[in-house]
Amino acid sequence: MSGMTRRSLLVVGATAGAAVAVGARPWTAAAAAPGYLTRSAYTGLEGSRFTVETGGDPVVLKLESVSDVSGAATRHALVGSDDAFALKFSGPVGSPLESGIHTLHHSQLGTIELFASPVDAPESDRNYEILVDRSVGAPAATREAPSQPKPAEPEPEPKADPQPEQQHEAEAAPALLRRLTLRRAGRWLRCEVVLRSSVEAERVRCRLVQKGEVVAKATRRVEDGRAVLRLEAAHKLAAGRYTLVVSALDAAGRATSERRRVTVR
Repeated sequence: MSGMTRRSLLVVGATAGAAVAVGARPWTAAAAAPGYLTRSAYTGLEGSRFTVETGGDPVVLKLESVSDVSGAATRHALVGSDDAFALKFSGPVGSPLESGIHTLHHSQLGTIELFASPVDAPESDRNYEILVDRSVGAPAATREAPSQPKPAEPEPEPKADPQPEQQHEAEAAPALLRRLTLRRAGRWLRCEVVLRSSVEAERVRCRLVQKGEVVAKATRRVEDGRAVLRLEAAHKLAAGRYTLVVSALDAAGRATSERRRVTVR
């Protein structure tokens, strides 16, 4: 599959009230947006298929990646942002889609409406990019907890914990997690998530992030408000500070997320 350009193609939900622009970055000021306009709704779904209604035979697109918008290179707040991200899809050459709002179906997200447009000349497949950017003038998306602010100065390393599992406390009162433990187990990390009793979730998805890049992730079904996940990386994770993004997904695929600063020893 060929690479994709960074054209500014804004996702539009039928109820989101967002503006559409091609070739220029649009900034939206939407009311509370549906959950599918958040990055966490798509993270972990890479490789899955979306069926697009065309009025004839449906077209199947594959989600290739979920990444930062181009502005993240100069605006640190956009790195890993749940309100600003790019979706890259591939589809069959013989069934092209025109630029416009399309109705898509996904087994987890349900039926959604997004503005999509083709990018690049087709080779073995056609490429599409969708951009969501609600980072200016927009409130947090529905059911999403706000990200923790970046500290002005580097945080000091915590003192060594004599226990094999380190307990990581939130920088602010948690909205999602009752308890979180993380410990190394060879090349992978054992992550135990215990949700607050008020949280209704079928699955928990965890992403370990460092310098804006997801270095390990896992998804697990919730049982009795608890999930134990195995976070695996391509290489043994170096000791240091990371951000752990924990998302609880309900039966409709809506996600509630919370971020924790954690230390891998």
